[in-house]
Amino acid sequence: MNYGKIAIAGLAATATMSLVIILIGLSALPTMNFATLIATLLGIHVAFGWIVHFIIGIFWAMVYAVLVNENLPVISNIGRGIIYSILLFVLSSFAMLIAAPANGDGALQQNAVLALLVNLPAYFAYGALLGFLLPRKSPVLFPEDVKGPHPAE
Repeated sequence: MNYGKIAIAGLAATATMSLVIILIGLSALPTMNFATLIATLLGIHVAFGWIVHFIIGIFWAMVYAVLVNENLPVISNIGRGIIYSILLFVLSSFAMLIAAPANGDGALQQNAVLALLVNLPAYFAYGALLGFLLPRKSPVLFPEDVKGPHPAE
């Protein structure tokens, strides 16, 4: 397993996710800027919040590559990544709904659920790019999915 390639894929997917969040933030829709939220919760500068955000993105890419990629029974690489991103969305949504009141932003508290839903395309972008950059090694998960005679016959 090439951990350098996984880290680069996680970095690229996190950068894409962040770009989507920034672009959504240019509209009138509320978003949750992960780096700012992390910085506020940890009491650090926003620049370090961005670093932590990217480290978290790389960590989740490692989890995907090591535990999920070869085991999730979805044939499409991008589809597998998007399904994984939905799982991450649900996990992080619970964490952010708990953490959002801590940052003191009243507008964010009022629009937390909408902000989470608006960030869903960013998660899809993260998962799709992760699935694209880290394709499954084995093309078929279940041998019975292969048409024709079984190789052992």
